[in-house]
Amino acid sequence: MMEDEISIAEASRHLNQDPLGSDLARPAHTGRSPFRKMKVRRDANVRAGMRRHRLAVLVAAGCGLVAACYPIPRVAPVVPVGEPVSNYAPGETLTATPGTVMIDRTDGSQILPGFILKQPIRVLGTDKQPTEEAGLWAARFEYRGDCPDGHYILTNPFFYEERIGIITTRDGTIVCDPPVIQLVGGNRGRTWRLEDALPIQPFSPVPYIAGFSQDAVRWQLLYGGRTGNTVTLEYREFRNGAFDDNAAPVYQQQLTYDLRSTKTITFRKTQLEVLRATDRDIAFRVLHEDARATRMPPPPPRPIARPEHREDERGGEDQPPPTY
Repeated sequence: MMEDEISIAEASRHLNQDPLGSDLARPAHTGRSPFRKMKVRRDANVRAGMRRHRLAVLVAAGCGLVAACYPIPRVAPVVPVGEPVSNYAPGETLTATPGTVMIDRTDGSQILPGFILKQPIRVLGTDKQPTEEAGLWAARFEYRGDCPDGHYILTNPFFYEERIGIITTRDGTIVCDPPVIQLVGGNRGRTWRLEDALPIQPFSPVPYIAGFSQDAVRWQLLYGGRTGNTVTLEYREFRNGAFDDNAAPVYQQQLTYDLRSTKTITFRKTQLEVLRATDRDIAFRVLHEDARATRMPPPPPRPIARPEHREDERGGEDQPPPTY
């Protein structure tokens, strides 16, 4: 090592010591003249300044010595939109068997753009791959990089615990190359290419439930069966953020309707028309709802294993969404 070179470790030690140097850290009078002390102090200041300069140069070059440097991803968070979600669309004919859900609606949901991976894709150079069994992908970020066709960055707990995302257009098409980008960690900004030729559209848009408002309520109507001209329904209500499929309802009620008097059932400002009712099933459709709800698709296949828990930059995990 040349006389004016300094290692990173040595530079760090110097910065952690007295900035004027170890000679002046000695206490008491040594018998030397005050003019010599002034010269020593001046020389020490010069040496300290040179050390700081060398450390700055080393830190700037540290990307090549310690870890690779990548451009910081230019992204913006997507703000969830508050709107109801349901398992139906007005006018759609639905069926239910005894003990199963007819109507499932949550008022107070916080919705993000979401996507389902409908075909496999392969990322080059990674030890994990996006899978079709991973469930919903959330568009938590808007892409603000150099690729003009990129709009969202999609993440999923089963693909590197949402630390790595995939750049897509609004409709789930992958156009940007490279499309896979690391969002957090020491190699933030690192990118990977796909084995597939671009463009491809492996993702389909669906709503993604990111959370719930404090006064959110989920309610269900279940089919109980038919006896004579009477059909029985069960009402269930969920509150206080306990909306996953294992939650216990805070309120339940048995409802009966005589089909001789009317084929229309109105409950919570939602109007149903009964098209057919037997002891085996019921066919119906929603004629009117209090406020237009977003139709949730059938749930994707359940993942075999749970993703590894990680407390990341978002400060915790999302509320598990209900299954519609």
